[in-house]
Amino acid sequence: MQPSYYVCYAWKGDFLEMLDTVVDRVSRQPDHKEEIGEGEFKVDMNAIYVWLDVIALPQQYLGSATGPEGSTFGPPHGSFDLKSVREVVHSCDRGVVLMIDREMAVINRAWCLFEVSVMGS
Repeated sequence: MQPSYYVCYAWKGDFLEMLDTVVDRVSRQPDHKEEIGEGEFKVDMNAIYVWLDVIALPQQYLGSATGPEGSTFGPPHGSFDLKSVREVVHSCDRGVVLMIDREMAVINRAWCLFEVSVMGS
């Protein structure tokens, strides 16, 4: 299934709060609402797909190998395919949801800034 929205957020924030906010904001979009009565609407949440990198493209990979400093972190094959990330962002036909948490951590994270730069390219 093709994602409708790409969610850009800092992992530092509260994950459940981020999910609640995304669901709230996305479900308010007029094209997701079906009128079921006068002034009453129903939202089909099963028709909305979002891309969450923490699930689809984890940046912190806990490898099975351990060294003197502990477990190995990083992508499983040593590098991210940035071209694929760009393709995913551009394939989300309904756009990007930029989550700015209370601490505005998203503007201090290099990965988030990369995602923002991809939005405009």
